[in-house]
Amino acid sequence: MAVSYQVAVGTFATVASAGTAVTPNIAPFDNTHTIMVYNPDTTNTIYVAFLTSGTSIPIGDAIFVPPNASITLAIGCKSSRVPLGTFSVDASAGTPTARITYINGLQS
Repeated sequence: MAVSYQVAVGTFATVASAGTAVTPNIAPFDNTHTIMVYNPDTTNTIYVAFLTSGTSIPIGDAIFVPPNASITLAIGCKSSRVPLGTFSVDASAGTPTARITYINGLQS
């Protein structure tokens, strides 16, 4: 991905069907060092993970974002990250939409 010259970039990922991971409309940038995920759903838990293969997030590998809650992931800029895979979103049920904010720095 390219470098973003904005300090923060907002995007979203809508889960179409539980058990089928989706990627956000915008992928993390090379200089994204922090990802914030908010779950506005009042019932369903959102799962996030960095997938290296497959189309669903195994529960054992999932980072849980409960209803009406958020999580902040400090991933570091691309040059200091371990290989992560593709940032993906899934859900326990329903079709919730994850609200995602990427916080970007000067380095990639």
